[in-house]
Amino acid sequence: MLRMQPVLEEIGVCLAERGMTLPEMAFGNGRHRLQLQEIPDGAYYKLELQAPPSYFRDPAGYLFQVQDGQIVRRPGFVFRFRLVSPAEQDLPPCREFEKRFTLPPSEPAAGTGDIPADMQKDACRAEGTVDISAPPKQPERPREMGTLSVGYHYIGPMTYQDNRGVWGRNTVVDPNVPHVVQPPNERFVAERVYANDASWDRWIEAGWAEVSWRDDRQYIYQYDSVNARWVFFDEYNLDPGSRVETDVQYDSDLGAWKARYYLGGGYWRVLTTVDLGFTTADRGFNRGEVYTADGVHPILPLSGFDKGYLLIDGVWRIWDTRYPTDVTERDPYQVDMIIEYHRFNIHSPIVFIPLVLKNTQ
Repeated sequence: MLRMQPVLEEIGVCLAERGMTLPEMAFGNGRHRLQLQEIPDGAYYKLELQAPPSYFRDPAGYLFQVQDGQIVRRPGFVFRFRLVSPAEQDLPPCREFEKRFTLPPSEPAAGTGDIPADMQKDACRAEGTVDISAPPKQPERPREMGTLSVGYHYIGPMTYQDNRGVWGRNTVVDPNVPHVVQPPNERFVAERVYANDASWDRWIEAGWAEVSWRDDRQYIYQYDSVNARWVFFDEYNLDPGSRVETDVQYDSDLGAWKARYYLGGGYWRVLTTVDLGFTTADRGFNRGEVYTADGVHPILPLSGFDKGYLLIDGVWRIWDTRYPTDVTERDPYQVDMIIEYHRFNIHSPIVFIPLVLKNTQ
């Protein structure tokens, strides 16, 4: 079933899969049934909403996988779309705003001092694509030290300092995540900022990730414990070497936490807002995360983190030795700490292959 909430009289919906596009269909307000004769099993599909750029799409689309004629993990799922008119918006859609945005000629250097929170402005709202077939993401939890052959591997710093936000920047790399592995043998690599409460069960995170169940690309993503779903922001094209700057913070004006992706010049794209049930985080994280379900570990090229802040008393403060911090280095991944704790590299062990020279004479 396809359900769309009011605003427009007619909108367009299309279903596509890795280059194959099925017929585009137009629907009005209300509840509708989209029936297709045959959808091949195994592939990932995107159901995308098309609407005028001034309307905010909530969400922009859905990702799902089909097996045995059913949606993986969500059989019988009802697709719900909502369109928000310009009159109802608190922020414009980023796809419209970014066409007019001009980046200021200069950008402050990273790590040059603390920054008042009110100098960082929300500019627009990004439209996400909700993945309803992806495996649920588990929260960070205290673990015994040692090597884990399967499961979650964390690489980088975690602070016990109470805070209301974490802000970080890192470099996108192209890890060797396979894209032919089917559930339940998923793998992914993510680099993100993350804040949680004392229970460890309530959290919000945002950053970039490459996941085995999608194509061989890196995507901006967001995840939180309330909605418990991967949300990807497909409109932002990332390439290895790109810098991704994200934050998560509690906004007292909204009474909620939000995740953001940096636009430039002190302006941010809002990825989501959510009520996590707490205002002050018990811990903060700015680091990498690798998951393997089968014990085969993706190779992580060297990725640099060159910015780290904590939001304390209304000020973004450089994450340094003032704040109690542990650095996790979960085998087989490593951390090179350059300046505690906001400049560092993470990577797989560097392997040196002997160079054999042949005598051609």
